[in-house]
Amino acid sequence: MMVADSNMSTALLVLSGGEGRRMDRQDKGLVELAGKPLILHVLERFQEQVDQVLVSCHRHAEQYRDLGYEVVEDADAQHLGPLAGLASAAGRLNTDLTLVLPCDMPALPGNLLKRLQAKLEDADACLARVGDQDHFLVLLLRTRLLATVGPRLQMGDRSVRGWLNTMSVKRADFSNQEQAFINLNSTLDLHQYSSL
Repeated sequence: MMVADSNMSTALLVLSGGEGRRMDRQDKGLVELAGKPLILHVLERFQEQVDQVLVSCHRHAEQYRDLGYEVVEDADAQHLGPLAGLASAAGRLNTDLTLVLPCDMPALPGNLLKRLQAKLEDADACLARVGDQDHFLVLLLRTRLLATVGPRLQMGDRSVRGWLNTMSVKRADFSNQEQAFINLNSTLDLHQYSSL
């Protein structure tokens, strides 16, 4: 059995390509939380645990670069969702594994990567599960699999779940840390979280 251990190189890919429909059309990653852009809460939590960091965005690329990170823009002008962000990162990452995270989950547990690595074993990917909910964009996968995303998009398939269904996927259970997986999707979510 091949085990994903700490000796395997790992990249962090943070997806910030959403249209922000429920965030008054703002770019969620750049919306401030506690005095800094939302995406920085994710990047700063995990950047020391990985060998490479890449931000995938759909707009405002220069503002993301100004934060000091390598940035890749969605290759297609159309908004094709998270798979477009994954496709744009293919070929830009030179690691064994890639930790994929959304920009709007600022409280993810610090041991997330370690637990996903421990569960991955010989599978293609491992995602976080809380209760009966799979978090398809809190995902550790073998980097080479990013090359399979582009062809799916070309066929019109934009489903992350559908893409993951083509490979062997394990799940790491974080049901005892439900609050760490709060997703700030809307302006209301942001205000409520800020007042905690």
